[in-house]
Amino acid sequence: MGNRKGSTMIPAICLFCLISLFASSCATRPVSIKPNDPIFTTWVNDQHEQLGNIWFAKKMFFPDGRELCFDYISDTEPCREYRIHIDRAWIDAKGSHWYQIHHLGWQYTDKETQVESFDLIRINAQGTVLEQVVGRFNYPDEIIPTDINYVLFYKKE
Repeated sequence: MGNRKGSTMIPAICLFCLISLFASSCATRPVSIKPNDPIFTTWVNDQHEQLGNIWFAKKMFFPDGRELCFDYISDTEPCREYRIHIDRAWIDAKGSHWYQIHHLGWQYTDKETQVESFDLIRINAQGTVLEQVVGRFNYPDEIIPTDINYVLFYKKE
């Protein structure tokens, strides 16, 4: 006869792993991105309407994988365009939507020079506030408002 203690240990370990996996999946749940997702709208921040500001005053996300950026909220012609790929999206326990988005973009005045970033974005549960931290080489681990690469937008009404 074999070792009974060893044969009962394997199911116990498997059960522990399943419980751990279930518990961690309750904290956040993955979502599929649909055209009516909260990210696909116009986002603005009038504090960015200053000459020489590094942030855009208006940005628009589209379900076809485009993001258009504008220097001023009243602008109708974008100054930068991005092709975006949402690598990961989820909803946390508070109802906030989170995204890891890979950006590849260019200025309209210089389409040869491309800009790439790996951004972590959170939209509050009400769908009215977008917080973003821009990563140069990897996705940021968290959103920290004091981070130099942090930016805030509000849903345009």
